[in-house]
Amino acid sequence: MNNTKNKRIFLYLPLLLCIVYIAWWAAINFLGWPNRDNYSDSYSLVALLAGVAGLMGAKQWGLFKSRLGATIGYISLGLIFQFLGHFIYALYFRIGHVELAYPSVGDIPFLLTGVAYILALYNLLKLLVVKGSIFRPVFVLITGITCTAILSYLVYVSFLKLGLHDERGSIYSALNVAYPVVQAVYFLLGLVALLQAKRMAGGRMFKAVLVLLVALIIQYVAEFSFLYQSYHNTWQPAGTNDLAYVIAYGLMAFAILMIENVRTGISSPTNGSKEMSSTRKGTS
Repeated sequence: MNNTKNKRIFLYLPLLLCIVYIAWWAAINFLGWPNRDNYSDSYSLVALLAGVAGLMGAKQWGLFKSRLGATIGYISLGLIFQFLGHFIYALYFRIGHVELAYPSVGDIPFLLTGVAYILALYNLLKLLVVKGSIFRPVFVLITGITCTAILSYLVYVSFLKLGLHDERGSIYSALNVAYPVVQAVYFLLGLVALLQAKRMAGGRMFKAVLVLLVALIIQYVAEFSFLYQSYHNTWQPAGTNDLAYVIAYGLMAFAILMIENVRTGISSPTNGSKEMSSTRKGTS
């Protein structure tokens, strides 16, 4: 019992670190504190700590052997991929003196983040919808596709129509398209998960999934902002783009904690390698 409590306390540490980085960002931008580069090169520690804490929490639910474990596990892997991407960018800056290494090897873990989020949301949906299609009833699918189409259109109008023919080269153009496509998929699944969470098991998972979706949207905005600022050469360290990432990572950690709290209230993780009996019975 004490060991489980210690693991749960560890889930709060990323939230505390997130608050520290938000305060640091405010001090840099409103009080004139120095060290913008140090901020940009280190704030991904929030993602790393959240990812490690999430994996520790997922382990007690069987990690990738159960739907819940896989949901938390893949979210955590996505956060760790984010850290790796930022870390590689920081190495380019510190060692290679390249301020903005886009595109670079660092974009590989960044893209893998989206894949991890998609797998996380798929497992979350299978956890919420035990039987039948995750897109039923029909209004769930229609709502999800409509909202995703509107968002994708706005991205296209504001940036992608330019990014498709990036004069900097074909690699830039490919990445300009790859990021929005991956993001559109996990946004669709996240919205569907929110709608299903509202329907299933009295909505006990609704708030947790809502926080997760908000975190995904803010990270979506952060990545879109990065692409836009990179294209127009307006990106700067410790700017609004970095703040959006920090908030997204903090909310992702909070979502993991909320999902953990909801499921702990439903079932005790005494046998993490097996799917929880309440899930089999459709209790979300």
